[in-house]
Amino acid sequence: MTLRKPSRAFAALALLAMGGCVSGVDYVPISDKSYFGYSDRPNADGGHTVRVELMDGGLAMEYWNRRASELCDGKVARKSMHTALRPTAHYDRYGAQPGHYIVEGYVYCETPASATGQAEPAA
Repeated sequence: MTLRKPSRAFAALALLAMGGCVSGVDYVPISDKSYFGYSDRPNADGGHTVRVELMDGGLAMEYWNRRASELCDGKVARKSMHTALRPTAHYDRYGAQPGHYIVEGYVYCETPASATGQAEPAA
């Protein structure tokens, strides 16, 4: 009977610790503090180039669409994704290891006023 209580406590502690390991990547701009996330820049034609780099391809697509919507205040006129790749790093005699996902493309807003302003990420 005394053996069950410590094992239950250990199991609960192990689940708590594992829960912290499976959390997703935060939605943040790429910076010197965050290798993964999004970046964007305005284009000369009034649109924006949006780039997302993450380990999860589905989440990268979700973040790309989210940032596109933020830049246009939810009024996206056109999206054109031109890059969706997963580079592979090759190692001598060890085979290959897949890298992270890169999604990049152009976003055009319905109104030019939306396209010229810098959007803040949603909380």
